[in-house]
Amino acid sequence: MSLRARLLIGLVVLTAAGLVAAGIVTYAEERSFLISQVDQELVDNAGSFEDTIDARLGLQKGPGGGGGFFGGPPPGSQNTPTLPGGTWGIYQPTNGPARPVYVPPEL
Repeated sequence: MSLRARLLIGLVVLTAAGLVAAGIVTYAEERSFLISQVDQELVDNAGSFEDTIDARLGLQKGPGGGGGFFGGPPPGSQNTPTLPGGTWGIYQPTNGPARPVYVPPEL
């Protein structure tokens, strides 16, 4: 095999290895970024999600008043919680069956 062919094959292999490594790093970084974005959105909307489920199911807050575990509007507040359309959740009472909750998209 000539020197030119060996150099060309080496260059192709090196380029392919570099592209594969760059693809792996890009995938890992993008995945990490997107997961952190979803985590942050869940933390930001946890209280409003709980309040939306309570409002849709006609549930009252416990003796401590409004806010629930994650916070939310204070007792007596007239703020109506909103969630993005297409949001799904599950209400799991301490006793009894779980009930799904769906916020339909606004068209």
